[in-house]
Amino acid sequence: MSLTRKQLLAGAGAGALGAAGIYELADRMATPPERAEAADVPLPAEQHVLQGVRVVHDNGIAVLVPPLHHQLVTLQLRTGTSATTLRDAQKTLEHTIASLERKYSPTPSGLGITVAWGLPYFRRYVSKQAAKHLPVDRRASKAKGKRVSALLDAVRFPSDPSNTILERNDAVLLLRSDSLDAIHDAAKELVAKLDFWRPTSTRRGFVGGGFEGGKSLPKRLATAAGVPGAAGPVRRLDDARQRARLPPLPRDRA
Repeated sequence: MSLTRKQLLAGAGAGALGAAGIYELADRMATPPERAEAADVPLPAEQHVLQGVRVVHDNGIAVLVPPLHHQLVTLQLRTGTSATTLRDAQKTLEHTIASLERKYSPTPSGLGITVAWGLPYFRRYVSKQAAKHLPVDRRASKAKGKRVSALLDAVRFPSDPSNTILERNDAVLLLRSDSLDAIHDAAKELVAKLDFWRPTSTRRGFVGGGFEGGKSLPKRLATAAGVPGAAGPVRRLDDARQRARLPPLPRDRA
């Protein structure tokens, strides 16, 4: 699909007013990669694991073909600390996730749902249980001579300005799929319709393509937008090493 600058800006502008902007455009341009059949795919033991992820070999290296789209939402709970409201929220969240899992297979062509919890949640709602059960970083604990948790507070980098705000979110939701419609549907059900938490930030992205001689989705978007240099050839790492007169990279042997 080829777009003029006018079409690109019109699409992004219209999306900024009513939808997801450049991500809607990315979905129009994307060709979902070939995936394994998704019928009757069982749920994995770990919720972050996607089934049916394709593996391709590029320049002798095995590469996982990721879902084209992802959306990450940070959230803060609004339930209060009573056990009753927490149990009600837990049941509602479990029911909502289960209904989406019945609708979509746990594959890139379906929908991947991951919910994770942060230190503010553990400290505010289950502090005694967290102190007992959160994993410990044994290597760091041995080096420092004291117990060091594997889950740490966010810190500023040395290059960050002093007024950098460190968020204190209770939870984060990660949605992944080849289908932007599936992500929109899940975000509506898990964020917009649930009142026990509120979103504090939303980050969207797209990735993929470019395998087996094809063009990656970011490159296709950059070319369509007329970004200088985007239409030029992509050189492999080995080509760059040859130009620099460096020895070739070692290959894995079968």
